[in-house]
Order: sequence, then C-alpha cells, then structure tokens
Amino acid sequence: MTLPNVAYFSMEIAMDQSLSTYSGGLGFLAGSHMLSAGYLQMPMVGVTMLWSYGYYDQRIDHAGNVEVAYIRKYYDYLVDTGITVEVDTFGYMLLQRCRHGRFFEVAYIRKYYDYLVDTGI
Repeated sequence: MTLPNVAYFSMEIAMDQSLSTYSGGLGFLAGSHMLSAGYLQMPMVGVTMLWSYGYYDQRIDHAGNVEVAYIRKYYDYLVDTGITVEVDTFGYMLLQRCRHGRFFEVAYIRKYYDYLVDTGI
C-alpha cells in the first residue's frame, strides 16, 4: 500500500532551539507530529513561518526583572529553495521566499523535512 504525500501546515513548529519558529504548546505539538512522522518514515513535510523578529528573547536582569528583547535572527545556514510565492494580505501582495531545513537528531537518527516560509524577503 502506498501512502499519500502529506504537507503539514502550522504557524509554528518546534524543530530546534536555534530556530525561533515556536513559542509554546502549538509549536511543541506540531514538532511532535513531525518527529512521529520521521520515526514512522511517513512521506510528510512540514511548512511553517520563519520569523526574523517574530518571537522575542527573554532574559533576567541583575535586579531579577524580566527583560524582553526583539533581536533579529539570521538563518544563513538554511538553504534557499528558489521558490517564491505571492500572498494576498488585506489587499497587499507580499512576496515570500521558501527556505529548506533538514534536521537530524543524532541520538535516534531520525529525520524530517520542513519548508520555512521566510517573511524577510
């Protein structure tokens, strides 16, 4: 039996701490779906947003207060697929670029693919 190819779309997918592509529960759930698909060798790819500023960094200052910083993220290590799409956003046509990440977790040698829609074109 041949399984159908699946594209899993989610606004956030927890893939790795080095990628600011998630903030909490939805991202962890989506990441778990992707890991399960990788374990089972399912023909599935994930599609999510790649935010340059989207999620903030949190630090504790010397007085113990929480500081929020919006620091630009650079993802030069991701491969540009050369794919661009136009997205109609409230009447404005925005050009988006797709990048590709291939992630491995060495301990279990599992893999899955994600396409990251880059909003910073």
